This record gives sequence, structure tokens and C-alpha cells, in this order.
Amino acid sequence: MSEVKRPAFVFDLGAGAKALSSTPAPEKDAKTAAAAEEDNAEMRKFLEDLYDKHEGSIESIFEELNENPGKAIKYPPADKSVFATKYQAGFYTYVGSRAEAK
Repeated sequence: MSEVKRPAFVFDLGAGAKALSSTPAPEKDAKTAAAAEEDNAEMRKFLEDLYDKHEGSIESIFEELNENPGKAIKYPPADKSVFATKYQAGFYTYVGSRAEAK
């Protein structure tokens, strides 16, 4: 029995996958990472101070931020730390025009 030859355009997928997995990830710029962390710390402090200023009143906080408090009212934070974490993660934000509808 003769061996069947593959067409020239068919290549070994395993070799292609190996080449992709051996590509090194780009190095992170230490200055950029440090600046981003500093910005996050400043924002977190601002949000925690805002929470304290309004004594945890979600309506007052979001009125000052000029944002919709719907999700924060539905899922109230336990304390200022939880509020800052969830706000920074976008947990309390709406997408597009949905915020206007609420």
C-alpha cells in the first residue's frame, strides 16, 4: 500500500501552536504599573472619604457623583471599603442609555 501525501498547503497544527505558545509576553513597564496603582489608591481614598462625608447615604453619594444609584441601592455596600472596591470595579455603573431609563 502506498502512503498518501498531504497537499503542500496543509501544515502541522502542532508546530504552529507550539510557536505561538513560546512567544514571550511583553514586559510591563514598572513606571506605568506604579502610576496606575497610585491612581487606584488615590481614587479609593476619594471614594472612601466621600462615603464617610455622606455617612453612607447612597443617594447623597451618587447625587454628588452625578450618577445613577440604582445598583448601589439594590446591592448596598457593607462599608466604605466594599463601596470603593465595587465602584472602582464598575459594579455600580450602567451601560449606555440604560442609566437614563432608571
